[in-house]
Amino acid sequence: MKAKYRLNPETLIYEQIGKDGSLKIKSLLWILLSGIAFGFLFIILVAYIYPTPRERQLQHDLKLLQNNYDDLTNKLEQSIVMYEQLLEKDKEIHQLTFEAELENLKSITDEIRLYSPDFNFGSLMKETSADVHISAKNGVQLLYKIRLLLEIAYGKKIFVQSIPSVLPLAKGSFVLVSGFGERIHPVFKSLRQHHGIDFAARQGTPVVATGTGTVISPPSDLDGFGNIVAIDHGFGYVSIYACLLKSEVKRGAKVSRGDIIGKVGRSGITTGPHLHYEVRKNGIPLNPINYFFLSLSPSELYDYIEKASVQNQNMS
Repeated sequence: MKAKYRLNPETLIYEQIGKDGSLKIKSLLWILLSGIAFGFLFIILVAYIYPTPRERQLQHDLKLLQNNYDDLTNKLEQSIVMYEQLLEKDKEIHQLTFEAELENLKSITDEIRLYSPDFNFGSLMKETSADVHISAKNGVQLLYKIRLLLEIAYGKKIFVQSIPSVLPLAKGSFVLVSGFGERIHPVFKSLRQHHGIDFAARQGTPVVATGTGTVISPPSDLDGFGNIVAIDHGFGYVSIYACLLKSEVKRGAKVSRGDIIGKVGRSGITTGPHLHYEVRKNGIPLNPINYFFLSLSPSELYDYIEKASVQNQNMS
């Protein structure tokens, strides 16, 4: 290595550089510090690339926890979606069944919190598992409620289909001539209780069942009403179609609303072709005018009520 020189401004003589011991010490210190720093960097690099067995085990455990947490979170989100769908279905069925809106029903998301992996995994897994349990429990309870509501709705559907709630004759094919209540008997000419409604119509006009049910034997108190069809609708309701030309159904037959069960005639004690129609519940005659709501608009129903309220002579 060649020696280095520098000019001394005082003596104007070139002096050799490096003979000063302090410069050598500084160089050595610089080399030492550089070596130490490099060594640390090397150790950190090696530790990062080649972790210790303990670190590898911790990394493996952390990976398992992350996978379990992701699985729990996925199940929780699926449970929330299912619960929200059940909640909407519950509201819909409740409204259809009871004609009322459900109020103050909170979404399950109001109770459940979602976390990120930044939290402590011990408490995180515990709380997330608890949330999954809450979601599953609420979902099961709601499912049982929906099943009950469906049974009620199904029973209500059967009830609506069964009760006599339409006109026994097609609109435009008859004239309402006598209503429910005290009326003048066509033969005895005295006031007597009239348990039904009389519809004057052409002989042979089709008569239809006003609700789903089973054809039964007519009640024993209908002597003098000619050919009769009686239908048991369940729920205590029975509809009666009297003074028929003939019956189109036999006892024990199952009929649906709108099925033709007979034809208008003038059998029995009567003054002309007509249909005598009754509705009874638990054996008690009711005013049939109140059971035409599926056939008539409110204004039409009001008009029928006005006509049926006139105290006149019935036809049978």
